[in-house]
Amino acid sequence: MKYIVALLACLCLCSGCNPWKTTKGVYKEYVNPEPRLCLDVQAACTPGELRQASVFGPVDIRLDALREGLSARDSFPGDRWFEETRGLFPWLEVLTAVDMTGDVLVQDSVNSEIPVDRLLAYGDEWKDRDARMIVASGANGIRVFLGTPFFRGTTLQGLLVAGFDPELMAGFSPAPDSLGIIADGAPAWLGANVADGAGSVDTSWKEMVASGVRGRISAGTGDIAWIGRRFGDKWIVYLVSM
Repeated sequence: MKYIVALLACLCLCSGCNPWKTTKGVYKEYVNPEPRLCLDVQAACTPGELRQASVFGPVDIRLDALREGLSARDSFPGDRWFEETRGLFPWLEVLTAVDMTGDVLVQDSVNSEIPVDRLLAYGDEWKDRDARMIVASGANGIRVFLGTPFFRGTTLQGLLVAGFDPELMAGFSPAPDSLGIIADGAPAWLGANVADGAGSVDTSWKEMVASGVRGRISAGTGDIAWIGRRFGDKWIVYLVSM
């Protein structure tokens, strides 16, 4: 530190200018420079990466915000929270709460086919406070659910549950025909450009994400880039036809 002070003093004497102004300028430039953030994303990405991000990004950013929003609660929320969360995520079919006996505490769902039994089957594992994903098929097709626990003190009371239609989510992409959504190893949505029996459907996605989080596969419609993203305790894999 004494060398820095000496340097600043020398600069002031040699320059013959205002000592405070010179010292402040040198300090900001060399000792404690202001951080500069590069916002030119295109400079750091290849055209292929930019295309991939543009196709799956609008879906992923919404699901990630939902995960963070639910995980931020560890106690039973009031009516205002449900109202605000519904406003933030109007695409949700299900936004409810259940206690640990399976009783629904909040009737705020378009879809009544909630896999309550499968969520409750985790039992005391919910005490780790982690979110968990369930993929279910019913009369309305495939739905993806995210559950997070809530407590009173340290006592596990119940679960917050959000559910959505993957097909509806794909509509947020600018190119839904080039997008695939694999939830817990199962195809939840496959656009026309990624839906083929010899590639994206037959791939063992659980094994793929166990060895890496991104890559490419060859399919009947051409190369498909994929990237895996954690959603609760499982994976959602986005496929993009290149």
